[in-house]
Amino acid sequence: MSEFEDFGIDKSVLDAVFSTGYASPTPIQKEVLPAAVQGRDIIACAPTGTGKTAAFLIPIVDFIVKNPKKNGNGKIRALILSPTSELAFQTRDFALKLSDLLNLKITVIVGKSGISPQLQELRTGTDIVIATPGRALDLVLRGELLLESAEICVIDETDRMTDLGFVGDVSKLVEKLSFECQIMFFSATINKTSAKIAGKASREPVVIDITKTINKALVKIPENILLNAVFVEKDKKRKTLLYLLGELKNEKIIVFADSKSGADAVSKEILQKGFGCVCIHSDKTITERNYLVEKFAKGNVKILVATDIAARGLDFPDVGIVISINVASSATLFIHRIGRCGRMGKNAKAFCFCSLQERLKWFEIMREIECNSEVFPYHPFHSEKIENTTFEEAKEFSPKTKRKETENFDENLMPKSDKKQKEIEDKETAALAKKIAKRKAHKRFVEQKYGKKETGKGKHKGLSNKKRKN
Repeated sequence: MSEFEDFGIDKSVLDAVFSTGYASPTPIQKEVLPAAVQGRDIIACAPTGTGKTAAFLIPIVDFIVKNPKKNGNGKIRALILSPTSELAFQTRDFALKLSDLLNLKITVIVGKSGISPQLQELRTGTDIVIATPGRALDLVLRGELLLESAEICVIDETDRMTDLGFVGDVSKLVEKLSFECQIMFFSATINKTSAKIAGKASREPVVIDITKTINKALVKIPENILLNAVFVEKDKKRKTLLYLLGELKNEKIIVFADSKSGADAVSKEILQKGFGCVCIHSDKTITERNYLVEKFAKGNVKILVATDIAARGLDFPDVGIVISINVASSATLFIHRIGRCGRMGKNAKAFCFCSLQERLKWFEIMREIECNSEVFPYHPFHSEKIENTTFEEAKEFSPKTKRKETENFDENLMPKSDKKQKEIEDKETAALAKKIAKRKAHKRFVEQKYGKKETGKGKHKGLSNKKRKN
């Protein structure tokens, strides 16, 4: 089977698929669609930008079209769980394109947005609910969302669900599904926790490309993306970023920062230098984020600054450059950042800034994803010292190594003068601890004798004058 027509999909749905721009299925769709259309449970894993969203939405829409049914009062046909609001709205956008001519109703249920319109849509009837776990569970507990009626359930970005601490919410929601409900798990990477959840919840699932990615990131970065290592001192990163943005004026760029305050500061500096940019992170409301994302998607601004909230699910087909101004905290996150460019096989470039303190982390991630990067020295702030740092040398500068040294500190290796000083400090600490213990014992005595807490030296609040004299 190699074409959409070969999968037994309804003709009206096929026409809708072709109208979205697909001419033939991607590799993940070729694997998923035959099993999904047959109603099989699925655990699927594939690189970002390969069409996973279409792989689960096409069979959902096909099932509803072939089995029409009216819904209302909280009953739904399909539930799609997304780890973030951004991914939920991104999924909705494609679902709307796919169901444009099929008269299907789609509802997004996410936190940090008005609940009344969501309740109204559930009560009047909807076919597909796309939700974040927290808000979905809230409505389930209120009796407004009846998962027993759902015939298909998709957990999208399963590993991200575990990263964000949604395991409990997802498990509770899955427990509410009927035994007959078809369940599908999709992600770009699968870790042990998410694999365990998927294995427990599904029945004889069709497993697609999962064994290669358990406990590690994707084997390699897609060949269409060129990874550039930018070795630069920490205090030179902002200047390097502005220099690169000046060199890449005509490109559409996503810049990743490691914190919300960092993202705000970077975007402010970019704007001050005359570049148009928008900034998104979790402190902004859903309405604000959607507006800014749409502004970037339409090309009104060329630069999007974001925290890792944007590393999953957001699909901008024309993004040619990703810049990470810090080394990601894990190989999985590293892969997902890079995956925001080079969508659908288009050539793209990723730049990752690496300071001396991050050099060890860089070595570890490159080893884990089995990837070699190209050094990018074509800027005024390139550091040969960082570039030429060996793995053993990098350990000396890593915060992680320094923490371990503190944990494994051996007093016997201290100089005599330092030992003596420490002995004095230890004695002072012990004396202070003894004094505090004595004070606490006195307070307990007062409370037991008079039934009141001590409030001042030699005084006990609440005692009569007579008792105090005695």
